[in-house]
Amino acid sequence: MLKKGSPVIVKDAWKYNGRFLGCVGIIHHFYTSRGRMAGPQVAILFEDVRNPESSDGLFWFPADNIVLA
Repeated sequence: MLKKGSPVIVKDAWKYNGRFLGCVGIIHHFYTSRGRMAGPQVAILFEDVRNPESSDGLFWFPADNIVLA
């Protein structure tokens, strides 16, 4: 079960031009949209890599694009 603090592996390359495919990170936040088309999103913190577009340095992925490490 995915939860905050869980280590995860990125399993899909379409986000961020595949830069994080196979990388391990830690779940920091969840976001669940109420709309029909969007699914749950997960904010991941990677060691030594920060997202300059995010105030807290996190990268967002669809929950179905990650698996527990």
